[in-house]
Amino acid sequence: MSPSFQDALVLVQTTPAELVSPEPGAAVAIVIRERDEPELLLIQRAEREGDPWSGHMALPGGRRESQDLSLQITAARETQEEVGVSLDGCHWTTLGDVHTHKTGTVVRAEVFRVPGETQIGNWSEGEVADAFWTPFRKFVSGTTDTRYRYEYQGAPILFPGFEIRGRIVWGLTYRILRVFLHVSGLRGHD
Repeated sequence: MSPSFQDALVLVQTTPAELVSPEPGAAVAIVIRERDEPELLLIQRAEREGDPWSGHMALPGGRRESQDLSLQITAARETQEEVGVSLDGCHWTTLGDVHTHKTGTVVRAEVFRVPGETQIGNWSEGEVADAFWTPFRKFVSGTTDTRYRYEYQGAPILFPGFEIRGRIVWGLTYRILRVFLHVSGLRGHD
C-alpha cells in the first residue's frame, strides 16, 4: 500500500537530498497546490529557435542569476516570472540535483507547497505557451505512463514519459518527477 500524500511529503522532507559540488547553475520548482486532491504545476515551454527544450512540458525554472542568493530563490524567481505564481514563504524542501542528458547541465529541484486557492497568473509568452495544475494521482497511478519518440541522428529512440492532457512529460522533467515519486514512496522505480 502506498503512503498517503501527506505521509509521502514527510518522506521527501526527511530524505537527505543528493547534491553535487559545485552548486548547479539552474533550478526548477516542484509546486504542489494543497487541496483535497494535491496538484502539480506544469508548463509547456514556448517554441523558440535554439532552445533545446522548445515546446516541451516542464516544471517552472531556469538559470541562476547573479542576484540569486540561493537556488531556492532561483526557482521561486523563475516561477514568478514564467507563470505569475509567488512562492514567497512557500519553500518546503530540496529534492536534489539531476543531470541533463542533452547539455550536461545540473539542475536542482526545489519543492514548494502553496495554498489551495493559488492561481496561475499571467505567463511569460516568450517562455511559456501554457501552464496548468494537474492532479498528482495521475503520476502515481501509472495510467499516464507512455513513451516519447525522439529522433536522434535519424534514428528513433523511445523515452519513458507521462501523458498529461495529450502532451508528453519526458526527459529531465520526467526524471525529476520519478525521483520525487520514488523518494516519497508513492511509486518505486520501474
